[in-house]
Amino acid sequence: MGLFDFLKKKKAPKPKIPDIDLSKVKVPKEKLYTMKVTSEQIQAFTNDRDKNDKLLKTLPKDQFPSLGGKIVGYSPHPQDFLSKFFAVVEYPIIGKPQQTFVVNCTALIKLTTIGKISYPAEGTWIMFKNLGEQKDTDGELRSYGIATIVFSQSLFKAMMSLGKKKK
Repeated sequence: MGLFDFLKKKKAPKPKIPDIDLSKVKVPKEKLYTMKVTSEQIQAFTNDRDKNDKLLKTLPKDQFPSLGGKIVGYSPHPQDFLSKFFAVVEYPIIGKPQQTFVVNCTALIKLTTIGKISYPAEGTWIMFKNLGEQKDTDGELRSYGIATIVFSQSLFKAMMSLGKKKK
C-alpha cells in the first residue's frame, strides 16, 4: 500500500451542519505559538510545505472538499520535528463537533525572525482539505487533512457575502 493510497478511497458523506444565524458568528482572533528553530528545521518545514502544496494542486476539488475546523491540540508525542505540527482539528467549526481530523499544519508556519517561527495555537479556526481515512501507526483509523489557511473574521465575512451572491 502506497503512502497516498488512502486518497483513492471513497469519501464519507459530509456531516449536516445545524441551522445557525451566521451573521452573529464571531471568529476568534488568531493566537500563535513561537519556537526557536535551526536552519535545518526551517528547510524541513519548507520542503514539507512545498510537497503538500503540490499534492493539493493535484486533488480534484469535488472529491476533496475544503472544510473548516478548530484546532484543539497538537500531537502529544511527536516523532520528529514536522510531526509537532500535526494538529487535532474538530469539524465543523460551528455547532457540535461531528468529526476529528489529524491535520498537517506546516503550511500555516510563518518565519517571524531569523531562527524563530510562529504557528496557530489551540482555538484557532483553520481551513483544510479532507484527505480521507487511514490506519495510524497505533492501528487506529483516523481522518487526515492538510491545512490551507487560517480562518479570520474578514475571510468569514467575505465567504458570507459570496454565499449571498450565489443565492
